[in-house]
Parts: sequence; structure tokens; C-alpha cells
Amino acid sequence: MNVAQCTLDGQYYLANDFATLPAKELAEKRAALICTECLNPAFFTKKSRNGRGASFGAKPHVLGCGLASKEAEEVEGALFEVVDPLINSGHE
Repeated sequence: MNVAQCTLDGQYYLANDFATLPAKELAEKRAALICTECLNPAFFTKKSRNGRGASFGAKPHVLGCGLASKEAEEVEGALFEVVDPLINSGHE
């Protein structure tokens, strides 16, 4: 997500603008972010060293939220591979 709302001040922030806030203000507001569409709690990720820009995400978005990433929809409920259990009979 490129935008999130802070519940402390009611402001909508673009990720790049949020990243430029003074450290103390950023830390305070970081814990008060919500998705602007589904209103679920959100988080902020700084720009990474590998070139990925600053962004927001939700944890998790409400099912059907238009701001949820496609990857989140594809892996929802599929974080772990389902594998048949191994049975150890004690014999080789």
C-alpha cells in the first residue's frame, strides 16, 4: 500500500512522506496506522537496501479489501505446505 491513515492525528500519509517524519514522531505514529479502506491495523516498512521503496501493509486486510496485495490473496491460508504425516513404526 502506498497510503495509510494515522489514528492519532487522522492524517493520511503517503509512504515516502511518512518515511521523512522525525524519528520520534515516526515511532509514535507507526503503532497507530490503519488501512484506509478496510480499517485494519497497518504497518510501515522503510525503504530497503535492495531498492524496494517505503510502503505500508495491513495485518491482515479484511477479505476483499481493494488495497490487499495480489500475493496476499494467493497465499492466504497457504503459508505452510500440507504434507502427509510420517509414520515411524520403529522398524527400518
